[in-house]
Amino acid sequence: MKALPRVLAAAFSGYQDANRYHTAMLSFFREWMWKEGPSLVLASENDVYGVLLGGIRESTFQGTTLRVLHIGPAGIVPRYRRAGHGTEMMRQLTALAQKKNVDLMSLTTETVYGAHRLYRRAGFDVVEAYRPIVKMLNPVRPKQDVPLDLILKEGFSMNNRVESECTADSKTIFETGPDSPPFPTRLRPREFQLADGSAKSIQWSVVSRRHEQEALVNVTQMVDWNPGSNPNQLLEAVCDLAAQDASICVYALPSTAKSLPGFTSKGTPLVYRMARGLTEEGKRAAQLADAYCEICPAP
Repeated sequence: MKALPRVLAAAFSGYQDANRYHTAMLSFFREWMWKEGPSLVLASENDVYGVLLGGIRESTFQGTTLRVLHIGPAGIVPRYRRAGHGTEMMRQLTALAQKKNVDLMSLTTETVYGAHRLYRRAGFDVVEAYRPIVKMLNPVRPKQDVPLDLILKEGFSMNNRVESECTADSKTIFETGPDSPPFPTRLRPREFQLADGSAKSIQWSVVSRRHEQEALVNVTQMVDWNPGSNPNQLLEAVCDLAAQDASICVYALPSTAKSLPGFTSKGTPLVYRMARGLTEEGKRAAQLADAYCEICPAP
């Protein structure tokens, strides 16, 4: 675990915006996503230079229980690339998944960096292509007054059973893994409740590399959104508190919200949600699913 932040930082050193992985974040992921592996590392006698992390969950699809292996993050230190390590790690991971009776493997990748080509060669197909929606913030603007009837809680757990908007649709997959532990306080987890509406957000530290400059910034992700009868006021409270925490933006994935007032997908990265079925049941689910939240509704 101690080597993982360094390895992941090096692996994503060419990305414009990459999470700043730290021990608290990885410990949370270990409990929530990787509790039941398999995961792999590339290592020599003196160093670790690659990781491929995965965790197995159970999902229900049309009344059939599926074992789903979700992969990520995965990366190799740049000077060790182009030697077949990624292909070999994926081959070994697939073999381990089959031994553990996994029905379906899933992952998420940004297209601009080209890793999707490796995953295609490994048998993965695109289930969904999307762009996150984002609202840029001024993190130094004066403190705003939140609504008097807003209930704000610091910290929460994400229940892994997530129902999509189309719960009556027989294609929907429900993830039924164990409840997650609370988000680490370094991620600034917050739960908002305003009358009959609610929202949850977390804050990531991101190393931004734009215009040949590198800076450590904060971004806030909204991971749950129930607009209620006053969505604009609720959304304004989320954005105001994110700005006070020095976040440069608030963003959401389609599994949380497909559109929000003042948010745009213009200029955001194109993301591929990919899956590979290993059994007949898994292949069938991968073919029929057409939305991110149907496969793996993780934040």
